Amino acid sequence: MGKKNAYVAAILNFFLIGLGTLYNGKRAATGILMTIGALIATYVEFNIKGTPFYNYQALAFLLLGIGAAIDGWREAKMS
Repeated sequence: MGKKNAYVAAILNFFLIGLGTLYNGKRAATGILMTIGALIATYVEFNIKGTPFYNYQALAFLLLGIGAAIDGWREAKMS
């Protein structure tokens, strides 16, 4: 397994949580579960659009995306 680009891992994890983890290749099961969870949560987010909870869900996704991006970046840097 070669050295991965930390910026690519961060961007992938920011836009689709778990994809950067899969890109890094160290925690494949974690990446798959994170991606499935993010897809389900996105489905829920689109179905609550227009309700008072939507803003909280959008904020939660932003924070999760930032955290996942940092995790992907750090993991790629350690490889």
